[in-house]
Amino acid sequence: MDKGISPVIAVVLLIAISMVASIAVWYWMADVGAKPEGIEREEMEVRVEDCDSEYDQIKLRNTGGVPVTDDLDIRHQVEGNIGTLELRKQRLDSQEVRYILANMQDNETLKYGEEYEILGRIPTVPFICE
Repeated sequence: MDKGISPVIAVVLLIAISMVASIAVWYWMADVGAKPEGIEREEMEVRVEDCDSEYDQIKLRNTGGVPVTDDLDIRHQVEGNIGTLELRKQRLDSQEVRYILANMQDNETLKYGEEYEILGRIPTVPFICE
């Protein structure tokens, strides 16, 4: 009399074990790539507090949880990019408020009543120079 399990049952058991192992690996890898609960990634964010068209300065408030250390572009709604706020040299710490001199391109100035945007590695910030 033969002892042991039949080949059909052995194949079914092997398939079931491999499926369970695959599902376990799938859930484990999904947890490895996920963000831990309760921890949020801080991002750079700014808000325009004021715009001085006479001296080409923009008063920025860092509303993010980390310092702003990247240069930001100033874009006019019609003319495109017209200048830069150089924050690599003069970082804006978290919750800090300060006037930043705009490095304007060829004969460009900030104009009273015009619509602009500040953009870079931050969410785009629209503002009107008043």
